[in-house]
Amino acid sequence: MNAREVPVFCSREMKKFLKQNGPWNQLVNYKNICINIFEDEKEVKLAENFSFKPVKVPHRHEYTDTYGFIFKGPQKKLLYIPDVDKWNKMNISIRELISSVDYAIIDGTFYSPSELNLRDMSEVKHPLIPESISLLKNLAMKTKIIFTHFNHTNLILDDDGNEKQEVEENGFLTGKRGMIFEL
Repeated sequence: MNAREVPVFCSREMKKFLKQNGPWNQLVNYKNICINIFEDEKEVKLAENFSFKPVKVPHRHEYTDTYGFIFKGPQKKLLYIPDVDKWNKMNISIRELISSVDYAIIDGTFYSPSELNLRDMSEVKHPLIPESISLLKNLAMKTKIIFTHFNHTNLILDDDGNEKQEVEENGFLTGKRGMIFEL
């Protein structure tokens, strides 16, 4: 595509990673992207009525840090945390974050510990969907909570399965390609 100076927003750590590792460093060197640094929990205004606030989340940290985001429009807010180790490892309460927004799109990587037969699930840090439901159930009446980032083994992918039915009966949704959120 050979785009010119496409704005990219990231942390200092991610900027360092992009500049020092190929093939991404070519995007920087050829000025295909223009890196803008954000800081944890500091709002970044993108337009008169649209901004985002990064929220650092605990995750593997194999290459760089991981962030979720709160997007703020003229009327509503959306929280997006598709990847996290465990909710209780966050610096801020996930319940507080979800209480402050209209929509929350959150990590739903796994439903059951039996999904990965050949791996020890204690090494896979994602919160299980039933754990998230238990923690957040009473918030689903005010905030639309949508699970996303499903592993291919996730039982929730079966539209006719009991797991998907349980999620919906508890007031939660599953993410679908093409969903639109008016902010």
